[in-house]
Amino acid sequence: MVKIVGFGSPHLPQARPVGRSAAGGRFRVAVETGVEEAKDAAPVEGVSIAPSLLAVQESLEAAERDARAKRRAEAMLDELGAIQLGLLSGRLSESRLAALASLAREGEKAADPKLAAIAAEVEVRAAVELARLERARRSGD
Repeated sequence: MVKIVGFGSPHLPQARPVGRSAAGGRFRVAVETGVEEAKDAAPVEGVSIAPSLLAVQESLEAAERDARAKRRAEAMLDELGAIQLGLLSGRLSESRLAALASLAREGEKAADPKLAAIAAEVEVRAAVELARLERARRSGD
């Protein structure tokens, strides 16, 4: 532990006056014999951020594809629901069938495997209903 003895200004060593050295005021480093002189450093190679940017872009594109696939599957389910109501009420609209057929044709696969599987099931259901309605229409003509 440090012991405090008294108050007052601290006792600092006195600075000695600076004079000229034998080197004539220039700084010199003594070189040992047998030591190689340092070579220039190699230039630093640029860091490429392109792979990182591509990865971010791909993940954004995948998220956009998933969002489009989800919207499309939801729209197909809405059309299937409207067709079901039309069949129950006896007023099935041709425009609903055309809208469902258009949605079923324009598919883009989702990046997420689970979402892609769900969307594929909705597409199959839509295709089955369209084929069934087309068959019923042909047999009714």
